[in-house]
Amino acid sequence: ILKPAEATMAAPSPGVKPEPTAEERAWREREQEYRAQIAALEEEQYTLREAWSEIVRTNMATVEDLKAQLTEATAERDEAQADVDATLSQHSDTHDSLAAELAVAKLSVAELSEERDRMHHKLVALLRTMSKEAQSGGGET
Repeated sequence: ILKPAEATMAAPSPGVKPEPTAEERAWREREQEYRAQIAALEEEQYTLREAWSEIVRTNMATVEDLKAQLTEATAERDEAQADVDATLSQHSDTHDSLAAELAVAKLSVAELSEERDRMHHKLVALLRTMSKEAQSGGGET
């Protein structure tokens, strides 16, 4: 014959769950801890993924800004170089023009010097002739 306590242990009544054993309780606690750890890791993964996405977006924006600055700086440099090239070309043209004018002036000075020397020789010759005529003509008068 079964005692009342043994009867309840041997045949649980329908709809009533038997009391979990210590091993089952320990397993359920570990399972809850694992699930909590998994949830925390999933949350951390989500946070890290969002942070990484924000870092990537920020870096991409920075890259785009730097590209724009580089493009602008390149355009400014090219414009400045074009201005320098134009100024150098203008100075080169001015130099060439002045050099040509100087060459013409030197040629003109050389021609004038030759003309002066010829005139000087003619004048000297004329004065000698006049002096000789004056000496010869002065004795006859």
